[in-house]
Amino acid sequence: MEFLYIILGIFLDRPWQHVFDSFQSWQSNRHWTAVNNAYRDIGHLTGRLEIVQLGWSAGAFDETHVLIQLDGKYEIPDDVFTDILHPAHEEWMRQGFKDNLQCGVRDLQILRTTDNPLQSGPVHEIRILAHTYSYFESKATHFEWLSGCSHDLLAKYAANARHDAYAQKMPTPLSVGLSLFCEDGKTLILTSRTTSTGAGGHVAGGQYFNAVSENCAPIDAFGEVEGKMGLSIFRTATRGLLEEMGLDLRQVVGSKPVLHTLCWDKEILDYKFSGYVICPLAAEEVRDYWHHAPDKSENREFISQDVNNREATIRLIQHMQKYRENWSDEARTCTLMSLLHMKHLTVSDLIAAIG
Repeated sequence: MEFLYIILGIFLDRPWQHVFDSFQSWQSNRHWTAVNNAYRDIGHLTGRLEIVQLGWSAGAFDETHVLIQLDGKYEIPDDVFTDILHPAHEEWMRQGFKDNLQCGVRDLQILRTTDNPLQSGPVHEIRILAHTYSYFESKATHFEWLSGCSHDLLAKYAANARHDAYAQKMPTPLSVGLSLFCEDGKTLILTSRTTSTGAGGHVAGGQYFNAVSENCAPIDAFGEVEGKMGLSIFRTATRGLLEEMGLDLRQVVGSKPVLHTLCWDKEILDYKFSGYVICPLAAEEVRDYWHHAPDKSENREFISQDVNNREATIRLIQHMQKYRENWSDEARTCTLMSLLHMKHLTVSDLIAAIG
């Protein structure tokens, strides 16, 4: 049907460039339909992450697709505060955790905004109503649930949570993970997560991790969205490049990171955007920036992987399949979807590589 609308464009006296762009868009949509159909074959590699939505514009989201309004503060249930957070507060401080202010999801809807395929502009959007919460409030809820502790207390809030029916009495963090490709996309940069509890090693400690994994925070505000303070997940991503890798947009290609996937973490019970950035610097130059990054302590090792050609990329996927326990779910999912989006890998290549 989409191809028919391209042909119709000629008879509707649309410019030839527009028709050509439409054809390219049709080809891209075919690619992402194949990716979506292949998800059942690669789902075991994404682990606890479920793909909720792929990007709509050539497989990516742009700023007009993701509208986030900040509206108030999360209120932790009294019993969770009394039985979990308050007794553990001093111990968490002693372990080195910082009770920073972050932003989570109060409500999330994925909407189709028009049925007219010839309309210019976005036809879908993700609308998020966000709230602020303290990191210790997420530790007392999401991470306590993940650990299996206080299961009976938290079950009434978390037991039936899904991506379309999240735990409304929990803060539901919103974050973004980025794969970093340097040398103009020829080399993938990964990190090895610290095992230090206070620096973030309580989740995926010692495993391969994305170059960037950053929670949305009030600092990512950019103005107003329909009368409320707006937040940008793209600002979260670029802030992560600075804080975790020591990079900024002067060192990456394009005006902003590419975000291609929205995932639901079915164990932590939160939402994660995934994407990538391409950097022209050499791997050793990126390593030098990383050594001076403000949040370098979150990761203990800098790892570069060759993805310069199809054969090298397939070897990486086979390594991921064989040593799956060494990779965090976030790194596997983000790496796979980024390689597909960059066309470093076809769906048939991926399925063949994982057997």
